[in-house]
Amino acid sequence: MGFRSFIEALEKINDGAEFKVCVFEENANNHRLKRGLAHAHAINEIQRYEYEMPILCAANCLQPNGHNDNGWDQGLLFLSQSKVWGQPSYYVTQMIAGNYQPLCVESYVSSYFNSLDVTACKSRDGKALSLRVVNLDCWDMETEIDLMRYTPSQSHAEVIQIRGDLDDANTPENPLKIAPVKRRIALEEKNERIRYVFPAYSFTIINFN
Repeated sequence: MGFRSFIEALEKINDGAEFKVCVFEENANNHRLKRGLAHAHAINEIQRYEYEMPILCAANCLQPNGHNDNGWDQGLLFLSQSKVWGQPSYYVTQMIAGNYQPLCVESYVSSYFNSLDVTACKSRDGKALSLRVVNLDCWDMETEIDLMRYTPSQSHAEVIQIRGDLDDANTPENPLKIAPVKRRIALEEKNERIRYVFPAYSFTIINFN
Protein backbone atom coordinates (compact mmCIF):
# COMPACT_ATOMS: atom_id res chain seq x y z
CA MET A 1 0.00 0.00 0.00
CA GLY A 2 1.14 3.54 -0.75
CA PHE A 3 0.84 4.71 2.85
CA ARG A 4 3.89 2.63 3.80
CA SER A 5 6.27 4.53 1.51
CA PHE A 6 4.58 7.81 2.49
CA ILE A 7 5.22 7.19 6.20
CA GLU A 8 8.80 6.10 5.49
CA ALA A 9 9.39 9.30 3.51
CA LEU A 10 8.07 11.45 6.38
CA GLU A 11 10.36 9.66 8.83
CA LYS A 12 13.36 10.39 6.62
CA ILE A 13 12.61 14.13 6.59
CA ASN A 14 13.06 14.40 10.36
CA ASP A 15 13.95 11.21 12.17
CA GLY A 16 12.14 11.04 15.49
CA ALA A 17 9.53 13.68 14.66
CA GLU A 18 6.03 13.02 15.97
CA PHE A 19 3.24 12.87 13.40
CA LYS A 20 0.01 11.08 12.58
CA VAL A 21 -1.12 9.83 9.17
CA CYS A 22 -4.83 9.42 8.45
CA VAL A 23 -6.82 8.32 5.40
CA PHE A 24 -9.76 10.68 5.00
CA GLU A 25 -10.92 9.44 1.58
CA GLU A 26 -10.59 5.86 0.43
CA ASN A 27 -11.92 6.05 -3.14
CA ALA A 28 -13.02 3.04 -5.18
CA ASN A 29 -14.99 4.28 -8.23
CA ASN A 30 -18.02 2.10 -7.36
CA HIS A 31 -20.31 1.03 -4.52
CA ARG A 32 -20.57 -2.70 -5.26
CA LEU A 33 -19.41 -5.72 -3.27
CA LYS A 34 -15.94 -5.48 -4.80
CA ARG A 35 -15.61 -2.05 -3.18
CA GLY A 36 -16.73 -3.50 0.17
CA LEU A 37 -14.14 -6.28 -0.03
CA ALA A 38 -11.45 -3.75 -0.95
CA HIS A 39 -12.48 -1.67 2.08
CA ALA A 40 -12.18 -4.71 4.37
CA HIS A 41 -8.81 -5.59 2.85
CA ALA A 42 -7.52 -2.03 3.39
CA ILE A 43 -8.59 -1.99 7.05
CA ASN A 44 -7.03 -5.42 7.59
CA GLU A 45 -3.71 -4.38 6.13
CA ILE A 46 -3.58 -1.07 7.99
CA GLN A 47 -4.29 -2.76 11.33
CA ARG A 48 -1.49 -5.27 10.71
CA TYR A 49 0.99 -2.50 9.94
CA GLU A 50 3.20 -1.52 12.88
CA TYR A 51 2.35 2.18 12.47
CA GLU A 52 -0.86 3.05 14.30
CA MET A 53 -3.18 4.83 11.86
CA PRO A 54 -6.02 6.37 13.89
CA ILE A 55 -8.49 7.06 11.06
CA LEU A 56 -9.47 5.42 7.78
CA CYS A 57 -12.62 6.75 6.12
CA ALA A 58 -14.34 5.43 3.00
CA ALA A 59 -15.76 8.09 0.70
CA ASN A 60 -18.53 9.04 0.73
CA CYS A 61 -21.06 8.79 3.54
CA LEU A 62 -24.29 9.76 1.73
CA GLN A 63 -25.21 9.24 -1.93
CA PRO A 64 -28.48 10.28 -3.65
CA ASN A 65 -29.66 7.28 -5.66
CA GLY A 66 -29.33 7.68 -9.43
CA HIS A 67 -26.95 10.65 -9.27
CA ASN A 68 -23.24 10.72 -10.13
CA ASP A 69 -23.44 7.35 -11.90
CA ASN A 70 -20.02 8.00 -13.40
CA GLY A 71 -17.79 6.47 -10.76
CA TRP A 72 -18.59 8.94 -7.99
CA ASP A 73 -21.64 7.11 -6.68
CA GLN A 74 -19.57 5.29 -4.06
CA GLY A 75 -21.48 6.25 -0.93
CA LEU A 76 -21.85 3.95 2.05
CA LEU A 77 -25.49 4.97 2.49
CA PHE A 78 -27.80 5.56 -0.47
CA LEU A 79 -30.96 7.62 -0.18
CA SER A 80 -34.09 8.42 -2.13
CA GLN A 81 -37.00 10.68 -1.25
CA SER A 82 -38.53 7.91 0.84
CA LYS A 83 -35.82 5.55 2.14
CA VAL A 84 -32.18 5.05 3.13
CA TRP A 85 -30.22 1.80 2.65
CA GLY A 86 -26.66 0.62 3.09
CA GLN A 87 -24.19 -0.60 0.49
CA PRO A 88 -21.65 -3.43 1.05
CA SER A 89 -18.94 -1.04 2.27
CA TYR A 90 -21.37 0.30 4.88
CA TYR A 91 -21.89 -3.20 6.24
CA VAL A 92 -18.14 -3.89 6.23
CA THR A 93 -17.65 -0.75 8.35
CA GLN A 94 -20.49 -1.83 10.65
CA MET A 95 -19.11 -5.36 11.02
CA ILE A 96 -15.61 -4.20 11.93
CA ALA A 97 -16.82 -1.48 14.33
CA GLY A 98 -19.25 -3.84 16.06
CA ASN A 99 -16.66 -6.58 16.54
CA TYR A 100 -13.62 -4.44 17.32
CA GLN A 101 -10.76 -5.81 19.39
CA PRO A 102 -7.86 -3.46 20.21
CA LEU A 103 -4.77 -5.67 19.97
CA CYS A 104 -3.54 -7.10 16.68
CA VAL A 105 -1.83 -10.48 17.06
CA GLU A 106 0.52 -12.21 14.68
CA SER A 107 -1.12 -14.54 12.19
CA TYR A 108 0.08 -16.66 9.30
CA VAL A 109 -1.90 -17.69 6.24
CA SER A 110 -1.07 -19.86 3.26
CA SER A 111 -3.50 -20.07 0.34
CA TYR A 112 -3.52 -20.44 -3.42
CA PHE A 113 -2.58 -17.16 -5.15
CA ASN A 114 -2.73 -15.40 -1.75
CA SER A 115 -6.52 -15.54 -1.97
CA LEU A 116 -7.12 -15.02 1.75
CA ASP A 117 -6.34 -11.82 3.64
CA VAL A 118 -6.38 -12.44 7.40
CA THR A 119 -6.09 -10.20 10.45
CA ALA A 120 -6.40 -11.53 14.01
CA CYS A 121 -7.13 -9.31 17.02
CA LYS A 122 -7.68 -9.98 20.70
CA SER A 123 -9.18 -8.23 23.70
CA ARG A 124 -6.93 -6.59 26.27
CA ASP A 125 -7.50 -9.42 28.74
CA GLY A 126 -6.75 -12.02 26.04
CA LYS A 127 -10.06 -13.84 26.53
CA ALA A 128 -11.64 -12.89 23.19
CA LEU A 129 -10.14 -13.50 19.76
CA SER A 130 -11.51 -12.17 16.48
CA LEU A 131 -10.50 -13.29 12.98
CA ARG A 132 -11.25 -11.04 10.00
CA VAL A 133 -10.92 -12.88 6.69
CA VAL A 134 -11.39 -11.57 3.15
CA ASN A 135 -11.64 -14.12 0.35
CA LEU A 136 -10.68 -12.16 -2.75
CA ASP A 137 -11.07 -15.00 -5.23
CA CYS A 138 -13.87 -16.64 -7.21
CA TRP A 139 -13.76 -20.01 -5.45
CA ASP A 140 -14.57 -21.22 -1.96
CA MET A 141 -11.50 -21.77 0.23
CA GLU A 142 -11.52 -24.75 2.59
CA THR A 143 -9.20 -24.01 5.49
CA GLU A 144 -7.87 -25.35 8.74
CA ILE A 145 -7.68 -22.68 11.43
CA ASP A 146 -5.05 -23.35 14.08
CA LEU A 147 -5.63 -21.28 17.22
CA MET A 148 -2.30 -22.48 18.61
CA ARG A 149 -2.14 -21.65 22.33
CA TYR A 150 -5.53 -19.93 22.51
CA THR A 151 -8.37 -22.02 23.97
CA PRO A 152 -11.93 -20.63 23.75
CA SER A 153 -14.04 -20.95 26.89
CA GLN A 154 -17.29 -21.27 24.90
CA SER A 155 -18.33 -24.32 22.87
CA HIS A 156 -19.20 -22.24 19.81
CA ALA A 157 -17.91 -19.33 17.75
CA GLU A 158 -19.93 -16.43 16.33
CA VAL A 159 -19.68 -15.90 12.56
CA ILE A 160 -20.72 -12.70 10.75
CA GLN A 161 -20.39 -12.72 6.97
CA ILE A 162 -21.23 -10.93 3.73
CA ARG A 163 -20.85 -12.62 0.37
CA GLY A 164 -22.01 -12.43 -3.24
CA ASP A 165 -20.86 -11.58 -6.74
CA LEU A 166 -18.34 -8.78 -7.17
CA ASP A 167 -20.80 -6.54 -9.01
CA ASP A 168 -23.65 -7.04 -6.54
CA ALA A 169 -25.05 -3.88 -4.96
CA ASN A 170 -28.10 -2.98 -2.89
CA THR A 171 -31.03 -1.25 -4.59
CA PRO A 172 -34.29 0.37 -3.45
CA GLU A 173 -36.09 -2.79 -4.58
CA ASN A 174 -33.64 -5.14 -2.84
CA PRO A 175 -31.89 -3.10 -0.12
CA LEU A 176 -30.57 -6.16 1.75
CA LYS A 177 -29.21 -8.18 -1.17
CA ILE A 178 -25.71 -7.86 0.32
CA ALA A 179 -26.04 -7.72 4.11
CA PRO A 180 -24.39 -9.52 7.04
CA VAL A 181 -25.61 -12.97 8.01
CA LYS A 182 -24.92 -14.23 11.52
CA ARG A 183 -24.65 -17.82 12.70
CA ARG A 184 -22.84 -20.04 15.20
CA ILE A 185 -20.40 -22.84 14.54
CA ALA A 186 -19.76 -25.60 17.05
CA LEU A 187 -16.25 -26.09 18.41
CA GLU A 188 -14.86 -29.46 19.36
CA GLU A 189 -13.75 -29.59 22.98
CA LYS A 190 -10.04 -28.88 23.47
CA ASN A 191 -9.41 -28.87 19.73
CA GLU A 192 -7.25 -25.98 18.57
CA ARG A 193 -7.81 -26.76 14.88
CA ILE A 194 -11.05 -25.79 13.15
CA ARG A 195 -12.09 -26.59 9.61
CA TYR A 196 -13.95 -23.76 7.91
CA VAL A 197 -14.88 -22.91 4.31
CA PHE A 198 -14.66 -19.24 3.35
CA PRO A 199 -17.03 -18.58 0.43
CA ALA A 200 -15.88 -16.93 -2.77
CA TYR A 201 -15.89 -13.13 -2.68
CA SER A 202 -16.69 -12.85 1.01
CA PHE A 203 -15.77 -11.00 4.18
CA THR A 204 -16.05 -13.04 7.36
CA ILE A 205 -15.53 -12.26 11.04
CA ILE A 206 -15.22 -15.20 13.45
CA ASN A 207 -15.40 -14.36 17.15
CA PHE A 208 -14.05 -16.75 19.78
CA ASN A 209 -14.62 -16.29 23.51
